[in-house]
Amino acid sequence: HAFSVLGMHDQRLAFVLFDMARTRVRESAKALRLQDEGESKEYDRHRFQSSMQLAVRKGIDVPDGRGLATLLHAFAKSQANFHALVRWAPRQISALEGQFSTQDLATLFNACSRLGVDNIPLYRELLRYASDRVPQMSPKSLAVLIRAMGK
Repeated sequence: HAFSVLGMHDQRLAFVLFDMARTRVRESAKALRLQDEGESKEYDRHRFQSSMQLAVRKGIDVPDGRGLATLLHAFAKSQANFHALVRWAPRQISALEGQFSTQDLATLFNACSRLGVDNIPLYRELLRYASDRVPQMSPKSLAVLIRAMGK
């Protein structure tokens, strides 16, 4: 985010930062799988609503809704334009399984539309979450969501 504020829109820098973030997410997922395979059912998977909550419970550092929203917003603001990011973002958002705040939901929707993510099922999933949360959304979140839908 800081680079875009400074007016730096270097695609190489954006890709390096994206690659570092993607690598960190992969390491976290691998750690979660290894712990899940290695333990003797100390944690019951059915007690948790999502794999993200399970990872947090086990102490594994994974991106949450706020972290992913901030990351994608920063890439959108810096005008990052590479295909790997556009393919990676929907998978990460779907993995959150709706575990994000209304502000994060609006930010994710806006960032995806600004990045040019062309994934209709992702937008339908985000709209489903949004329709359930409209009564609790702040005016700012609603404005961001509506602006994103217009793009």
